[in-house]
Amino acid sequence: MRLHVDTVHYRVRRIEYFTRRDLPRLADRLDLWTALQCRTGDVGARAAPGGSGRRAHTARGGS
Repeated sequence: MRLHVDTVHYRVRRIEYFTRRDLPRLADRLDLWTALQCRTGDVGARAAPGGSGRRAHTARGGS
């Protein structure tokens, strides 16, 4: 997929507007990145050695 640079800039400005973040600030970028990772469930997945990039989910059952 190809995106025009102006389209990317526009979308970044919209993200800043709706999230009330200033993305050139490192703290705001990290907040947004962490929130996105939490939403997708990928937080910590890269730290697992030999992992597939996703956490393994186990079913909880009775007894």
